[in-house]
Amino acid sequence: MLQWPIWTLGVGDWVLALGHPGGYDPLRNTVVRLGRVIRPGEMLQTDCTLMAGDSGGPLFDMQGRVVGIHSRISESTSDNYHVPITTYLETWDRLVAGENWGGQGPPSVATIGVRGWNDPNGCRLDRVNENGAAFRAGLRPGDLVLSVDAEPITDADCLVHAIRQKEPGDNIAVLVRRAGTEMLVHVSVEARRGRDGRGRPGP
Repeated sequence: MLQWPIWTLGVGDWVLALGHPGGYDPLRNTVVRLGRVIRPGEMLQTDCTLMAGDSGGPLFDMQGRVVGIHSRISESTSDNYHVPITTYLETWDRLVAGENWGGQGPPSVATIGVRGWNDPNGCRLDRVNENGAAFRAGLRPGDLVLSVDAEPITDADCLVHAIRQKEPGDNIAVLVRRAGTEMLVHVSVEARRGRDGRGRPGP
C-alpha cells in the first residue's frame, strides 16, 4: 500500500481544483478553480466550480498538497464530491489489481430533471429534461420556482437541497410563477445515479 502523509481538512478550509472542463484542450492551460470545504469525511464535499471533464483531477489544499480526487460532479457548485486522498491511498493496491467493489455505482439521488439559476424571487428554470419527471408534470424552462412543499425556494442551491431531501417515489408540490400567474405543479420524484463526468445532472 502507498504511504503518504495525510493532512486534515476542516469545514471552510480553502482548496484548489485543477481539471479540464469540457475535455482536454491542447491549446488551453489547465483550469484552476478556488473553493472551500463544505463537508469533510469519506466523501469530501466542496463548492469548487466543476464541470464534465474535470473528474479524476486533483484537489489541493493551500499548501499545494493533494487532498482529493474529483469524483461526482453536480449542477450545483455546493454539491460536488471528491475522493479523499486517504481513501485513494488505502485502496491503491486494489485499484492496480483492477478489482471492482462497492456495488454497481453511487447511491440513488433524488431528481426531477431540472436545472436553474438564481433569481431575486426564487429559482428560474433554464433547463427541463424532456425525459424527466418535471417535464411530464408540466414544468417548463422559464418557470420561476417559488416553493417546494410550501418551503420557500430562494435560489438554485435551495432548490437542489429541497429535492435532495426527498426520496424517489415521493410526490412534491412545486409552486411556480409563469407569465405572471402562479400555479401548483405536482411532481413525482425519481432516482438517478451520480455521474462520473459524462454529464452534469441537476435536481
